[in-house]
Amino acid sequence: MTYKRFSSKIILLILSCSNFLIAQEKEDSLLLYREGRFQEAITNTQEELSQNPNNLDARVILIWSLIGAGEYKKAEIECMKGLEIKKYDSRIIQALGESYFFQKQYKNALKYFQEYIGLDPNGARIIKVYNLIADSFYKLERYNEADFAYENALRFLPNNQNLLLKLAKARINAKNKTLAKETLTTLLSLNPSHLEAKKLLENLEKNNNNS
Repeated sequence: MTYKRFSSKIILLILSCSNFLIAQEKEDSLLLYREGRFQEAITNTQEELSQNPNNLDARVILIWSLIGAGEYKKAEIECMKGLEIKKYDSRIIQALGESYFFQKQYKNALKYFQEYIGLDPNGARIIKVYNLIADSFYKLERYNEADFAYENALRFLPNNQNLLLKLAKARINAKNKTLAKETLTTLLSLNPSHLEAKKLLENLEKNNNNS
């Protein structure tokens, strides 16, 4: 009986050590990604996946790292593999939208970004998603929809100057001059020396005087 108890303890100790090492590998990969060491994170997660292809956490970090390294097609392929394991993993769906966006496949990007919002409306990457949705609409010259999406992003970051500038440009292209002027005025109240906003506002006022 003593031998059996001893053997059981050894087995439990080995399993605990294995679980600790797996968790440590995941943390190391995530840390590498967060530090911008994308190639190292890619190598690390690929090693993890060679041992366990169904490790979704490792695959997600791999995908994020591939996107960070600008390897968007590879990221897309890894997303597809991940969705075969778990069809509605919101992290992978968001990353797939992002990989399509950077490949200039804006309609595909919109499909997966909108799916992400449906699955995780308060997710960690929701601000980024609304921003990229708006950018996708803008690239597709669907300026009114871009306007709406930039406003959604601004709900999370009310005084973000970059978003305000993009919103103003969408409104200018949509011929919503009054709203564009309001947006530029708001931006200039936050940053009076913003050169691009000044120039856009001057052009709007000049065109308004000439019409």
